[in-house]
Amino acid sequence: MMHRARIALSLSLFVFVLLAAVVVQAESEPADQPDASDTSTEEAPAPSPTASGPYLWAWGGIGGGAFNSGLMGKIRVQLRHAALRNDSVLFQSTFVGAGLEVMLTPAFVHVGPRFSFRPVEILDIDAHLFWMHVWKSSAGLLPFDQLTGTYESDRKAIKHLALVGNRLEAIISPTFKFKVGPVIGLWNAEWAFIHHLKPSGATSRYTYEPMRDLVVAWNDVAVSNLAAILVEVLDGTGPKGGPQPTLRFGPAMRDKQTVVSRDMSTAVGGAISFKPGPKPGWPSVFLAVMGYVRDNDRRFKEPQIQVQISWELEKSLKKKDPAMEAVAALKSAGSQ
Repeated sequence: MMHRARIALSLSLFVFVLLAAVVVQAESEPADQPDASDTSTEEAPAPSPTASGPYLWAWGGIGGGAFNSGLMGKIRVQLRHAALRNDSVLFQSTFVGAGLEVMLTPAFVHVGPRFSFRPVEILDIDAHLFWMHVWKSSAGLLPFDQLTGTYESDRKAIKHLALVGNRLEAIISPTFKFKVGPVIGLWNAEWAFIHHLKPSGATSRYTYEPMRDLVVAWNDVAVSNLAAILVEVLDGTGPKGGPQPTLRFGPAMRDKQTVVSRDMSTAVGGAISFKPGPKPGWPSVFLAVMGYVRDNDRRFKEPQIQVQISWELEKSLKKKDPAMEAVAALKSAGSQ
């Protein structure tokens, strides 16, 4: 009963904070206030190439971790279209999109469609379905009848019992975010509906789930919450309006639990996000160090360390306006 109450509480908190943030965002950034990224030159900055119409969005990342150790590579590609945008501060970059996600690790590969919707600046909603193939490894489909024994050394000891298999997963994941001055708040919730195609020979009650480092039932629901408060020390804009790095850091918390197996894990610590420059080729670097305060195996032991390097690109698919190109050519010729 308490387990279900915690899940219901997380849903209620999400709705409450979302409504509160609409007020905070609107009051802290009035519509007539210039954006922090505006330059100080006399001419107004050019509009974003994806300010309207369809565009291609791509994100790629590689990452690694320790305690629990792992490696991963992930690519997301979506066709997006600007939606609901207007001059209001709450509708500057709203969009709807659909595409594909592929993730590869030494333990598994997953692939499937991903749908995204930003109805308002402070809320992103992602939904994705994917098929996962799990290889035989110490992070694969290991037999568990209890919620302990997930240490890497323990899993390696039963690696010979691992099975090859497949699973389907459906995920809904809203992300709430706000910014007040240099302070950025982030809260991501995720509900994952897991269905293993139980391989022949599997007799255990549970199995290991490598993405979340949890023991799950063959059919289960995993609920995750990630929250962070980051202070933006460098906002990407130099003192004279030119580019500079982006640097953010602050405390973070991550909580994971399952409905059927009733496994759980909570970690708290800090996170740092850094990007050396605004050019599309520059990567974003993310580092998080979190200590386990609730976990069946790792409580108050080694902290988890996660590092991720990622790239994000956008390319407009909107047809060019010949009239606007002619105006730009005349302006260019007149300035010579």
